[in-house]
Amino acid sequence: MSARLHLLAAALGACLALAATHARSAGAPHADDFATLDANHDGRLDRNEYVKAGAIYDRIRVASYVDDSMITARVKAKLLAEEKLKGFQIGVETDHGRVLLSGFVDSPTLRERALRIASNVEGVLDVRNGIVVR
Repeated sequence: MSARLHLLAAALGACLALAATHARSAGAPHADDFATLDANHDGRLDRNEYVKAGAIYDRIRVASYVDDSMITARVKAKLLAEEKLKGFQIGVETDHGRVLLSGFVDSPTLRERALRIASNVEGVLDVRNGIVVR
């Protein structure tokens, strides 16, 4: 993928993350806030309350996906900005803040550099380095 597409993906990820952050801060109840979801306070969720809880849960799942997409975009952008790594195809996948790097580089030093770059990106909890030196 070209640098222009990487930057476009990063910008799109930033927009989606901003939208998710705004939705979270807009006062929407959390899926685990039973008292808020139980609007008629009868101790159980009727059909409408259940549907509302499902919608909130779906929004939370989307926000989690957007967060992972944002982390992936940030890691890719940082790797592209690194002059020595720019020519290599390094794959980045993120799941719940855990990043998997894959691809090929020419030296163990470059492999470790990619690991350090990914580890220092905000939101990254863990990095598994699947980059192979050839």
